[in-house]
Amino acid sequence: MERKGVVVRINENKAIVLIEEGIECHSCDFSRFCRMGEKGREIICNNKKGARIGDVVEIETNRKNLILATVLNFILPLLLLIGGILFGEFLWGSDVSGFLWGFGILILYFLIFKLVDKKILKSGSILPEVVEIVKTNSREL
Repeated sequence: MERKGVVVRINENKAIVLIEEGIECHSCDFSRFCRMGEKGREIICNNKKGARIGDVVEIETNRKNLILATVLNFILPLLLLIGGILFGEFLWGSDVSGFLWGFGILILYFLIFKLVDKKILKSGSILPEVVEIVKTNSREL
């Protein structure tokens, strides 16, 4: 998936790119999860092309990384929640214990995910990448 945006910040070898809401966002079922701000959505990208603040860039997301993100953010938590509920109900025979086990496992998952996510972000292995500088910021030349 390729999108264009403007580099708003640089952090080491990462570029924070502001992406405006596209026409395709209106028909996307997952658009409510994107949390677009007033100006758009900021995405952290690998900056191997050397983009600078104000540059208009094209970024690309690998399909494999998109699928991995979907699994980690939506599918795996849902499966853990259901598994925890079934485990709690099977072990104690109570809806309340199933509810507590399900949400307990879900909270534990997101705590672990937060730690792993920081390492993934630092490595940059699954981040979108700046593939082209479409227009440079003439004020910085």
